[in-house]
Amino acid sequence: MVVAPGGGHSQLVIDKEGWQVADWLNKNEIAAFVLKYRLARAVGSHYTVPGDALADASRAMRMVRSRATEWSIDPNRIGFIGFSAGGELAALMETRFDAGSSSDGDPIDRVSSRPDFAVVVRESVTHGRRAGTWTALGVGSAIFLHVGYSLLGIGLIVSQSIVLFNALKWAAAAYLLYIGFKALRAQPAKPAAEGELHREAGERTPRGAFTAGFVTNGLNPKATLFFLSLFTVVINPHTPLAIQAGYGVYLAVATALWFCLVAMLFSQQRVRAGFARMGHWFDRTMGAVLIAIGVKLAFTSAK
Repeated sequence: MVVAPGGGHSQLVIDKEGWQVADWLNKNEIAAFVLKYRLARAVGSHYTVPGDALADASRAMRMVRSRATEWSIDPNRIGFIGFSAGGELAALMETRFDAGSSSDGDPIDRVSSRPDFAVVVRESVTHGRRAGTWTALGVGSAIFLHVGYSLLGIGLIVSQSIVLFNALKWAAAAYLLYIGFKALRAQPAKPAAEGELHREAGERTPRGAFTAGFVTNGLNPKATLFFLSLFTVVINPHTPLAIQAGYGVYLAVATALWFCLVAMLFSQQRVRAGFARMGHWFDRTMGAVLIAIGVKLAFTSAK
């Protein structure tokens, strides 16, 4: 796991959000690498977040993956976790990556910079419940983006090409089965000690929090495939437009409410340990549901 500390891009809170996180990961038998990235908002800095900080994060991911054998880690199970400003880097890493160049003279640049998973941490804890709630609303609003192109895209595929429909169907079914079986294997998490995480100073504006949530969900390529998968099963081209719109509204509202609840829970220190203990059962339940949807999708035919 590559760990990106926060600090508003003007400093690095590297003790609380770097070394201590890495120590906790190590105690749970997870290799950790703490990232020192260039600060775009430090006094006198000429760096930028997308141009320099992201380049540092991408280089770190490539370095860890290129030396995976040497360090006895799985090159296909390398994640990126970011706190606050580091969380912005985590979101960028999930959407702005490349596969590397096999002909590059530097062996590090021959491998992919894409994380196998990313964790954006502490919007609610760092900036307060209000910011967490606005972020949740942004995540929910981005559902309308996914729903919109899912409906239009599926209608086009069904009406014009049965070959494309079947290709999408099998790819989507495989993806749902994959994440379903992974969720079934979820293990109980060991809760961090109370007070281990550090609250940074400063409140995020409602607009900034909403934008962060919207961009994170709206630009998530895995969400794209998930919604195409879901709407292939639930919606057919003959479903009335009002009902299709109703599905979209329901998904957006349910997602926003869920993440509002998450923001409220994770802004309460005393409930974290309990949620961590029970979270694996939720993952397992959802894994069974996703497998069932994947199997149903595999036997769905265009009409």
